[in-house]
Amino acid sequence: MGYSSPSREGFACTRRVVKCDIIYYMKNQTGSVTIIGLLVLLIVGASSYFFVNNKDRNIDLHDTDTIFCTATNPSRCLEVKCTNSNIESVDTPAPGSIPYRCSDGSSLEIIEITESDEEMMVGKPAVYLYPTEDVNVSVSLDINGRITKDVPEYNNGWDVFVEEGGLISNRYDYLFYENTLNTIELPEEGWVVAQKDLYSWFDLNLPKLGLNEKEIIQFKEYWLYELLGSPYYEIKLFSNDFLSENMKLSINPEPNSVLRLIFNFKEIEGLQEIKKPVVREFERTGFTVVEWGGRLEK
Repeated sequence: MGYSSPSREGFACTRRVVKCDIIYYMKNQTGSVTIIGLLVLLIVGASSYFFVNNKDRNIDLHDTDTIFCTATNPSRCLEVKCTNSNIESVDTPAPGSIPYRCSDGSSLEIIEITESDEEMMVGKPAVYLYPTEDVNVSVSLDINGRITKDVPEYNNGWDVFVEEGGLISNRYDYLFYENTLNTIELPEEGWVVAQKDLYSWFDLNLPKLGLNEKEIIQFKEYWLYELLGSPYYEIKLFSNDFLSENMKLSINPEPNSVLRLIFNFKEIEGLQEIKKPVVREFERTGFTVVEWGGRLEK
């Protein structure tokens, strides 16, 4: 069985997909309809079904939501959301219709993600909360851009119960979000690391930057999978001043220690000379908040 491969020209949708537990449909070259697991599809016309898979579009199918690229315009990405309910599939979609709906009957929210959004996307900031006792914590974000993903649901802020060991709402290790940025400012200092050396580089440098063992494991679980497309990466950290102005994080009660490590990973072809930053030791005292995340620049 053969399939029509999408054009690889132009902009590819590279954002991670969340809640991809719905199976969609596609047409093969003979025109018959086939159910394909682990494929994300968007119906764009009565005779035009388009599929995206991990290899063609570098889309991850592990987490929670759905992103599509259309057949008619490979530079167009669509994110589909339900505001107050879950996305569910339609068993027998009408020709030319989208094969999913909101479980509460409300209208789907379809957001077009532009190439500039992709380039300005910050992936998986994870916020860990370590209070000195069980406590209710309020967390809010002031983003110079827009929040595109949130777990648990953000709703203009997170109000969560956090145990002394860091467990959030009896379920989560961290608060998760993703966002676009309207501006990017990077320091001159950084590191250049071969892709094959990233695992050992993270093991050596993330403890120096302040992450603990659990945070390092979860950081690597996400980013080693994302950083496969280039032989070398230029790695830089957004400054705390930039984060305060463009990704402000407000927490009540106020923490005693805050560490925010938001990386910029830039794909490059070879080794380059770059001044390394001065790494200052991070001391965890009292109520501690730790955040990691990153932006992939192609």
